[in-house]
Amino acid sequence: SADSGGKAPFAHPARPRLCRDTGEAGRVPQRPAPSQPGGTAQPRTPPAPRGHSLLHVLAQRLAQALLGRLQLAHVSRHHGRAPQRRHVPAAHVAGGGGARAQAQSGRRLRSGTGAGSCGHAGAAPPPPPPPPPPPPPPPGLLLGDEAPNFEADTTHGRIRFHDFLGDSWGILFSHPRDFTPVCTTELGRAAKLAPEFSKRNVKMIALSIDSVQDHLSWCKDINAYNGDQPAEKLPFPIIADKNRELAVKLGMLDPDELDKEGMPLTARVVFVFGPDKKLKLSILYPATTGRNFDEILRVVDSLQLTAYKKVATPVDWKPGDSVMVVPTLPEEEAKKLFPKGVFTKELPSGKKYLRYTPQPE
Repeated sequence: SADSGGKAPFAHPARPRLCRDTGEAGRVPQRPAPSQPGGTAQPRTPPAPRGHSLLHVLAQRLAQALLGRLQLAHVSRHHGRAPQRRHVPAAHVAGGGGARAQAQSGRRLRSGTGAGSCGHAGAAPPPPPPPPPPPPPPPGLLLGDEAPNFEADTTHGRIRFHDFLGDSWGILFSHPRDFTPVCTTELGRAAKLAPEFSKRNVKMIALSIDSVQDHLSWCKDINAYNGDQPAEKLPFPIIADKNRELAVKLGMLDPDELDKEGMPLTARVVFVFGPDKKLKLSILYPATTGRNFDEILRVVDSLQLTAYKKVATPVDWKPGDSVMVVPTLPEEEAKKLFPKGVFTKELPSGKKYLRYTPQPE
């Protein structure tokens, strides 16, 4: 029976008994059901028949609660989102789930662990955050970029770069430091070849992080290295970029070569600009490797030839050698452009892309 010796079986001593003798033996008292919006009261769970044990009552309520959850899951699958349990009338769930099941469901919703815990039935999810902005481009120049029109102090006075270049080709090259051995040999060779660059309408200008006064003093050493009189100037100016502003902007710093303060020095960079002020070639050497200025002169010859003729220069090309006809030029047009003849190399693939012609004038 529901009572045994005045106590319910399996009752916890600290909890109120679920069944007691109130004159209606076997009836389990029900808590008042909360009213639905509009004043409609929740239907009570039917009383257990006389003689049923507490275990039977608990099993019946557990079955009702599970059935209610299964129906909620069925609604969620068919409607694409979990319903708001706090707004589902108990009449829509078989057996109503009981007052205790509804109270537990409400606690889950308030704690944010139940389905639909966003708080408003049918509310659209918040929009995704906007994507982060793209990172800024790295410092430096890429082929085709226009040279910045910077102003700078040099051994030949203050210059504005575009005015300095004018309609000429230009070479801007940096070195790590004045009064250092490799840099002295490099600028010495550049000074020797300055007349050859000038013949090709190329203006030269150097750059390092030293001061103008250091540049002028160092020029005496460079001229002495070349066997010339120790004059304070070279055939080209040297930019003084003491605060590294230009070196950072142009991407010329070498992170592996530091001065005594731990600041990076300028690397051995070469930029070749065309008359349109756009970058045609860039070369980057580490501080430990000196450049070949004869190779830079050869590169200028190739750039100028290929800028005005529909040809390309092959490996190890030197002025006067045969050149390649560009693959995009049709055969008939190539014969008209190159009256000295076009010679095609036969290849196993059968493709006629290795076409030579004597260097055009």
